[in-house]
Amino acid sequence: MGYFDIGLKVEGKFATEKVLKSMKFGAANALTQTAKQAQAAVQDTLRGTFTLRGRWFEQQNRFGIKVKPATPSNLTARVTTAATWLSKQQQGGTIHAGERAKVFPYTYNGKKYIAIPTETLRPRGSTKILRPALWPNNLKGTFVIRTKKTGALLLVQRVSKGRGKGLKAMYLLIEQVKVVPERIWDQPIQNLCERKLGQNLQQFINEALANIR
Repeated sequence: MGYFDIGLKVEGKFATEKVLKSMKFGAANALTQTAKQAQAAVQDTLRGTFTLRGRWFEQQNRFGIKVKPATPSNLTARVTTAATWLSKQQQGGTIHAGERAKVFPYTYNGKKYIAIPTETLRPRGSTKILRPALWPNNLKGTFVIRTKKTGALLLVQRVSKGRGKGLKAMYLLIEQVKVVPERIWDQPIQNLCERKLGQNLQQFINEALANIR
């Protein structure tokens, strides 16, 4: 996805070096606080827009929405993420089978498809994560059928034991997915900065100046 920088420059003449140092310290704290608030705004937007599975979007995780704090010597705080698939959600477009994306790939008769879990595996609105044994390429006793009514391809599993025995449609196989653009990244950060950056700068710089010794 990339990053969003929140920064400023401190320029001009100051009464003493201590004043300048305190202003930079306060500004760095304000920028960091704003970035953390922007991080929370993005996370809230994701929760309100999508059904999220797991906690991947949190700071401590590899693909989380992260904050790099500002310092007095570098007055730029950064909101960043390694979740590259969010770019497609932000911009919209089409995900094609075989494209590197956060989807389940499946090959049938030499052709690549995207496997979409049916409600058998993931009821509407469910936040559960499918364990690897249920991924399309790991399922046992499966075959593909084409429905008469719509011509859709379904990956079906034959269950021979237990209360749920019989045929179950596990995945819908499609060649591409259209993604509707959602302003899940830049918009919440920009809105937050407009509301909070000025307040934070005033608060933290005043606090830093009040503590000059």
